[in-house]
Amino acid sequence: MAVRGLDMPVTATRTGSLGGVYGAQVRGTLRSDTGTPLSSKKVEVKGARGCGTVLVRVETQPDGSYRAENLPPATFTIAATPGPGYANATGTVTASAMGVHTRNLVAQQLGRWGIMDAIVSTWTDMFAYVPGGFTYTCL
Repeated sequence: MAVRGLDMPVTATRTGSLGGVYGAQVRGTLRSDTGTPLSSKKVEVKGARGCGTVLVRVETQPDGSYRAENLPPATFTIAATPGPGYANATGTVTASAMGVHTRNLVAQQLGRWGIMDAIVSTWTDMFAYVPGGFTYTCL
């Protein structure tokens, strides 16, 4: 199965027969709530298909864009980890076999609204992006 991310090597491991056509593309931009493009941030595109899971990790470009290609038709969850000062941004998209599907993400800047931001910031900072998945750290 050939799965490709934008300017970042991607390795896909097939653990079961997914079957079907692989030509869908999921793309979009990651911006702050003030409209600033967020570059060099991790974006995970994950979906279930048949007896397997499709998982692609890419990095945003200087203009905040990301792209995952050659995906099977499925409903994908897109999760961006913008880093300190921002809440994680998520969205979903249902991809058809050969379609191009756009899902733009907006990361809420933390620290402008008071105590609730401190709670959200602490929660999101417990997750760290690492190749192979997210790691939970007890504080």
